[in-house]
Amino acid sequence: MATTEREPCSDSLEDGQSAFRDWVATVRNPAREYSEGIRQLTVLNGAATADYEIALLPNGRWAISLHCIYRCGNCHGVGVPWSDFERREECLNFFLATARKHFGHRIANDVSSLQDRAQVDMANLLRGGLFGFMEPMASSGSEG
Repeated sequence: MATTEREPCSDSLEDGQSAFRDWVATVRNPAREYSEGIRQLTVLNGAATADYEIALLPNGRWAISLHCIYRCGNCHGVGVPWSDFERREECLNFFLATARKHFGHRIANDVSSLQDRAQVDMANLLRGGLFGFMEPMASSGSEG
């Protein structure tokens, strides 16, 4: 479970600012520095993409940032800023759960057939084959 979760509603602006500064110093900035690189899944020439970055933090925890986007039809997308977990496996499981949920939602009937096909293709990539989900190779650089 991510430890960067904060109290749902703080009455103090200062508390919120302090929590943000703590997250920047302990999660976001180290994750950007130590990222393994961006790993991306793309279907139908970019009609849908899912990407993530994972980083080992100096404190021994792991962090992930991710994006899941349709680049056609309703262009719906979701993104999650750097979030930390105890183990790398938890980061990958978080990505898979988020991406499967995003690309698993029923698409409205008036959306393009390209988006329908992209949804099916992405679901197949996220499902994996005989050995489960296979991580793509990481590219260099961080998106932030």
